[in-house]
Amino acid sequence: MPETAENRQTGHTAPPSYILLQDDGVYVFIPAVPSQEMLREFADRIFDNGTYFVGLDYPVFMALLYGNTPLAQLGNGGDRVKFATRVAALPFARLDLYKGLKIDRKGEQAEYLFEPVFLESTRSEPVYGEPGPDGTRPVIKERLVTEQLPVRLDFDEFVAALWRKGLRFGIDERAAREAIRTGTVGRIPVAFHRPPTDSRDAEIREESDRLHQDRSPLVLPNGRIDIRKAKNRFPQVTKDTVLLRKIPRVLGDPGYRVTGTEIEPRIPTDIVLEKLAGEGTRVDHTAAGDILVANRDGFLSVDSHSGMVRISTKIENKEGISIKATGGDLSLEVDDFTEHGDVQEGRVVEGKNLTFHGTVYGSAISRNGKILMNGNLSNGRAVATDGDIIIRGKAINSRLEAMDGEIQIDTAEECTILGKNITITHAVNCEIVAEQLNARSIEGCAVAGMNVLVGSSSQRKFNESIISVVLPDIPALDRQIAETQEKIGKLEHELKVRYQRLVASQSNDGFANFLLLREKVEAGTVKLTPEQQDGFEKLAARFAPLLQSTEDISRKLIELKADLAMQEENRNSSGLTERCEVDKVIGDTVVQKLVSGTGINDFPKLSSQQIKVLLRQVRDKNERLFAGNSGRVVYQVSSPD
Repeated sequence: MPETAENRQTGHTAPPSYILLQDDGVYVFIPAVPSQEMLREFADRIFDNGTYFVGLDYPVFMALLYGNTPLAQLGNGGDRVKFATRVAALPFARLDLYKGLKIDRKGEQAEYLFEPVFLESTRSEPVYGEPGPDGTRPVIKERLVTEQLPVRLDFDEFVAALWRKGLRFGIDERAAREAIRTGTVGRIPVAFHRPPTDSRDAEIREESDRLHQDRSPLVLPNGRIDIRKAKNRFPQVTKDTVLLRKIPRVLGDPGYRVTGTEIEPRIPTDIVLEKLAGEGTRVDHTAAGDILVANRDGFLSVDSHSGMVRISTKIENKEGISIKATGGDLSLEVDDFTEHGDVQEGRVVEGKNLTFHGTVYGSAISRNGKILMNGNLSNGRAVATDGDIIIRGKAINSRLEAMDGEIQIDTAEECTILGKNITITHAVNCEIVAEQLNARSIEGCAVAGMNVLVGSSSQRKFNESIISVVLPDIPALDRQIAETQEKIGKLEHELKVRYQRLVASQSNDGFANFLLLREKVEAGTVKLTPEQQDGFEKLAARFAPLLQSTEDISRKLIELKADLAMQEENRNSSGLTERCEVDKVIGDTVVQKLVSGTGINDFPKLSSQQIKVLLRQVRDKNERLFAGNSGRVVYQVSSPD
């Protein structure tokens, strides 16, 4: 502790180490102060010992004893704070002048009764006797005369005297000094409590702009607006993206009653960030605070009730697909999408694996995935590219396509169904095209297939069932094979000529060296300098026409030979698997041949109406295999020709 200019007694005790009594004033030595509580105890001793602070800086005094500002800031960069001029004794006679204090029961306010005050003054008066011969009256004794003299209160004394009476905090210095200066008579409020500052609850701050859905129309790269799609219906984030940050709670500053009793601030509510960390997220504890981070790439969802954040490779929606719910159509990059609500008419859902629990009135389009409908497909469309379609409810007045996959339907009515393998329990008035069809019951349907198995067949009202067995067009296949063989022959001749030119060119040392160098450069065994690279490119440009034309012919020849192999395989397998079997005919049914050079591959290009017209044509008797309303049909192609 620095040396003081004066080492005095304060009351009856020596000052503590953190109080400096210097010639120019009384200071608090900040580095040595243990706590504000110790400063308040020091003030207690000063006032209880009949002393007080003269020249008191009351705001600084309150800031030292009850302030919420760190003491170091009060020193303005220094290590000490001056709060009074000196410490002096407070005479009991003066102390008795301060009597009119009244503190309310809550300690929120104090009033003081200001009135005229007097101090008793005693003086000595002479008592004279009878005059002597010379006329002078002698003093025979003295008597004491007491009188009340008006005096003024003093603010420094006011603080000390009322402290002893329990007023420790919150004196309105301006009001008190003004009342003392003007000699105000009456009871006025002189002190007020300070309520605590409000605590700040813990908060969650969003760190990513991908947390919320944006159902406003999608703006295309060319600036046009696609009103059928929303900007960000299902938010997607990448791994390690910071999603949320916890802003820690902050306890408010305490308040004080006029009696000096502390008023504790409200306990702020806290947030446990771990409670918001759902599947695919984690909580990191960093120097800057706790953060919620994406633990994998995926789609983000926030539970509207618990606030839990999840990131998954699946999307599960419960609102349905409509303008109101999703902002329009959906084009999804997610592996799995589940919709619990209905898909509104005209809405399109595109994705990979699509699951619907409600009714689909719109379109479901799957790319390399499966479409599963636990509900119905009504006046809608389902298309699966390289995938399957499964409808566990009904398909009504809809179109279904899975040309490279399987279609499974329980009940279908008034539908157009195209697929590689189709399984139907009950079909009514439908147009069905398949490589392989397995139907338990059809009524009034028009069917085209290469391998058709039907349990029972009948008419529906005025519609008979028509089953067309799709047979290969053998002459067309033979013509196609012959054309391909002719092309291959021409290319082989051209390639032979090119090779002869290449062999002749190889006698040229420059060309032979170029071929060798190119092989080494492509293999990475030779690295060229910039100068060498320039020369190499000039050689490549010189020999490019001959090499390019030879490579083009060779590549085209390889492609044609692959096509020929496939055509010959199709030709050799034609007529070996095509068949039709109707176990029971119970109503008007026609079974006929339908020769097609492309099988069923061209049907998806046709509209549903065009397919209906084509399949419901009854062919002439030469192509008809069966016509009747009872019996059993079994047809197997006997020969590829």
